[in-house]
Amino acid sequence: MTFSKIVRVSFLVVLIMSFATQTGNAQISKSVGLLKGDVTLSDGTPVANVPIGIFKGVDRVSTPKSSPDGKISTILQQSATYRFVVNSSDYMYHEDTLTIGALKAYQEFPIHIVLTPLKDGQTFEISKPVFAPKSQAILSGSLPEFDRIIDQMKHNPKLSASITVYPDAPVKTKKDAAQKTLAESRQMSIRSYLLGKGISESRFSVQSE
Repeated sequence: MTFSKIVRVSFLVVLIMSFATQTGNAQISKSVGLLKGDVTLSDGTPVANVPIGIFKGVDRVSTPKSSPDGKISTILQQSATYRFVVNSSDYMYHEDTLTIGALKAYQEFPIHIVLTPLKDGQTFEISKPVFAPKSQAILSGSLPEFDRIIDQMKHNPKLSASITVYPDAPVKTKKDAAQKTLAESRQMSIRSYLLGKGISESRFSVQSE
C-alpha cells in the first residue's frame, strides 16, 4: 500500500494561546507543571518547527512549535488530562496523552514525541496475512494494521492510497482463470472495507497482480 500526497499545502490553523507560556521556574505557580518535550525522528534526529496541538478535553489550549533543536515547553494545569497531537502533511499523525493529578509543588513533565516522516509514494506493508488461501474474506488479524493506515487517511484528507492485492498463485495463462477471479474478489473486499470505513472511492485505488 502506498500513500500519495495529492496537494502539498499547509492547513494548520493558528489559534490564540489561552494562557501565557512562562518557562522561568521563578515565574511559575507552585500548583502547575511545566511540559518539557523533545520532538524527534525514530533515530533521535530533532524535528524543528512542527506545531504540537495541546488539548485539554476537547479544547485546544495552545499550539507551540518545536524549536530548532526539537524542544517544546508549555505550562500545564493540575488535575487535567492533556493530549499532544501532531497532524502535519509531512508526518504520520501522532498523539500522546498525559494525565496530571493534584500538585503540591512545581513539577516538570518530560515527554518524548517520535514522528514518522510521510513521503510521496511511501509503502506500508501489512505484516500479517490479509487473506486465507482460496478466500476473499479479510482476516481479522490484519485489521489493526489496516485500520492504522485508514486512520492516517482520516486525519489527513490530502492522503490517497494505492493498494495491491494478490491471488494465491500467479496468473500466467487462461488456465489460471480461477486465480484471476479470486484476485478480483479480494479487490472487491478491500474496496468494500474502505468504503465502509468512510473513505471516499476517489481517495484510493485497488489493483491486483
